[in-house]
Amino acid sequence: LTRKMGHVTEYAILAILWARALFESGPWRGKLGRSPLMWILGLVVLYAAFDEWHQSWSSLRTGSTLDVLIDGAGGAAGLVVWWGWNGWNLRKKRFTGP
Repeated sequence: LTRKMGHVTEYAILAILWARALFESGPWRGKLGRSPLMWILGLVVLYAAFDEWHQSWSSLRTGSTLDVLIDGAGGAAGLVVWWGWNGWNLRKKRFTGP
């Protein structure tokens, strides 16, 4: 359980960092939409799948589809946290001014 929660945390942080990079200085700068978040979640799942595939080549480790789902859930949780935090900050700026 501890190792799985570590995976959830790692992929949540990865998703938050990618969202921050793409929304604050990348192509989606200043746009808070759901479609870019789906792209980021897709990248997280793709990265998790590649990581599991890479592990399957090691004799000491195995790749698991369940781990990809757990990692994807962590990425989704991270994006929900990021979305909530930025939505709250945008509302706060709207009411307090620049």
